[in-house]
Amino acid sequence: MHYRKLRGFGLHDLIRSSPDRGCCSSKLGTRMSYKNVDNFGKESNPISVVCVGLSSGGIEPLKTIFQQLSANTGMGFVVIPHLSRTYPTQLPFLLSTWSEMPAEFAAAGMPIEGNHIYVIPPGQEITVEDGHFGVQPRSSVKGWSNVITLFLKSVSRIKHPAGVAVILSGVDADGSAALQDFHARGGIVIAQDPSSATHRDMPRAAIGTGCVDYVMQPEAIAAKIEEIATETSNGHQKGRPADMTG
Repeated sequence: MHYRKLRGFGLHDLIRSSPDRGCCSSKLGTRMSYKNVDNFGKESNPISVVCVGLSSGGIEPLKTIFQQLSANTGMGFVVIPHLSRTYPTQLPFLLSTWSEMPAEFAAAGMPIEGNHIYVIPPGQEITVEDGHFGVQPRSSVKGWSNVITLFLKSVSRIKHPAGVAVILSGVDADGSAALQDFHARGGIVIAQDPSSATHRDMPRAAIGTGCVDYVMQPEAIAAKIEEIATETSNGHQKGRPADMTG
């Protein structure tokens, strides 16, 4: 079941997140260097996958991004928050109120389609292979499993991934362990500017890997994704800033 645009719904969700563990800061608009990777967005994965990872404090920037984002980028959006194992979430429904794109939970064997939003189901881990989702129960018994990291690692195993990773507010460092391989295989990485994040651990950990291409306010992230989508669809690899190392 997926949701389409609905109006008049109160912004109440049932996402549960782990407690705050501290915060840090960074500079707005920082652009990191990169190495050129051929065949970005080509051949084995024609749909560009945008993974949006978030935890505590991530709902408001997520809302800002999808309210501003075009419904016709051609990209498939995979939203991976830290959800409770047992409590339900209305996040697909909420996303349908913020975007014209249909939103639904990812399911095993489901193909990733452009102009769609997929949400990790509560208590599950998701991966992607040959353009389809794999879904399995969370492997960790206690605490948060690295659900963002696991998904990004699966994207990195695709021969020529066309991907964008967006790391929003959250505690801990989920996602950062996968960014080196993701970036090396052609992925573009965007981190929320930590100064705008309620909980800065996740974006700061991502920035600390040296693999983040853009550090941005939530209001600017949607426009950057659309820019990347346009350049990728035209067969260009211009989504990353120029190599600053020379």
